[in-house]
This record gives sequence, structure tokens and C-alpha cells, in this order.
Amino acid sequence: MIHRLEDSLERTVNIAEAKAHFSSLIESVAHEGERILLLSHGKPKAALVGVEDLKRLQGGLMTTTTRTVLTHAAELRRKIASRGKKHDAIEDDLEAIRGSKR
Repeated sequence: MIHRLEDSLERTVNIAEAKAHFSSLIESVAHEGERILLLSHGKPKAALVGVEDLKRLQGGLMTTTTRTVLTHAAELRRKIASRGKKHDAIEDDLEAIRGSKR
């Protein structure tokens, strides 16, 4: 995963250099859309990304989380159905969740 992260970032900077040039790095991230991977002893420790990139990342994580929850809910619904129990309330809740995500 680190390799994919490094490939998607434009520049790597060690933390000591980042401290010395923090303001200019923030300007590059905020105004030029640059992505910077911060290294400590040659290993990735953090990243500087713009606010819009962060919002997209958070949105993607939420979508993934929602999809995972819905998958688990569907699996539970199948288990309940296989036991012959009614699951109308669960079905209604799932439909409400699906409808709010569209």
C-alpha cells in the first residue's frame, strides 16, 4: 500500500526539510494541488494534501464503509430468511438506507 501511496504523490520530503519549509509546502499543497509524502528516516509517516483531496478521500472511505455495511446487512438478511423468520422490518430499514445514499 505504501508503494501505491508513493506513486500517487508528487513529491517526497523528509520531516526536517518540511519543518524548515513548512509555509512554502502548505502553499504548494493549497494553491497548486501538490501532494507531498513526509518521510522520517526514509519511511513514510504522513502526507500533506489539499482540502479538496481530503474531502474526496473521506467521501471515498464513507462510500466503502457504507457498501461494507450494506453487504453485511444483506448477508444477515439471508441468514434470517433461511431460518424462516420474518424480516420485513430489516428489509424496510435496508431500503431506507439505500434510498438515502442515492
